[in-house]
Amino acid sequence: MRRDFDFTNEETEEITDKVLAFVTLVNPATRVDAVKDDPDDNSIIECAIESNSKYIITYDKHLLNLREYQKIRILIVFLIEH
Repeated sequence: MRRDFDFTNEETEEITDKVLAFVTLVNPATRVDAVKDDPDDNSIIECAIESNSKYIITYDKHLLNLREYQKIRILIVFLIEH
């Protein structure tokens, strides 16, 4: 998050704590080769498969280009501040 959003260490820690309060950590047993342009992104899909996710929410263009993988929809969300 620091790299992509220029958050401070404190902001990153606060967000991480909030996210960890409602997520389930998984250790994927299945390996995939779905993201040819950025193989590191395959780990995101592997985690989604392992956790039986219906969606991946991301800003990553390589994942977004897939649009869907094994019935897992890959979406971007735009936040609008008022």
